[in-house]
Amino acid sequence: KASVDGKLVLKSGKADRQLVIRPDVFLFRQFGGEAYPVKEAALVGGEAVKYQLDAAGTVIYLEIEPTDLPTVAENMSPFTNWSSTLGAGAVQSRLSRYVRGIGTLYDVNIKQKGYSRRAVELEIIGSNGVKSLKGGKIRSALRLKEQLFVINKRYSGNTVSSYTFTGRGWGHGVGMCQYGAYGLAKMGVKAEAIIKHYYTGVDVTKAY
Repeated sequence: KASVDGKLVLKSGKADRQLVIRPDVFLFRQFGGEAYPVKEAALVGGEAVKYQLDAAGTVIYLEIEPTDLPTVAENMSPFTNWSSTLGAGAVQSRLSRYVRGIGTLYDVNIKQKGYSRRAVELEIIGSNGVKSLKGGKIRSALRLKEQLFVINKRYSGNTVSSYTFTGRGWGHGVGMCQYGAYGLAKMGVKAEAIIKHYYTGVDVTKAY
């Protein structure tokens, strides 16, 4: 992370160390298992780095590894984080368009998540029993931007009065993210590496 005066703050164990980066630093960012030279790099905090110091103790070489935290590329989207709060009646009305025979809605839970942590099945508990809603219909029924979300509930006594859906992104979660690709390009990642990031196991060749 960066300190107030622009120095690089490195954490090793419980200790912090501040380092000055040279203006002509050799700067690289890892992506897809390879290191790419970049002109600039924004840090979100939590990235592992490799660095070398010159004789004066300033950073002459800096290589930034990916972090599990939200990336700078994703954060270029205005829909990186979103939240939608709906009353229990509104949730029941929306779900009833896709699931018949709910009766009076008692509760809604994420029953199953996929590999990308997106909701792939909802458990809908009503006075007529337990129903389910699967796949892309979840997003459509609830009119949410994405299926990468969690549910928080507000209660009135023992009854759920409202649901807050808090999520990330906007889309179906398949293929190339426009904002993510743009952000990676701004970070200096080459076009071929961006394509291979979103479409794994492919080769980029000339068609003519």
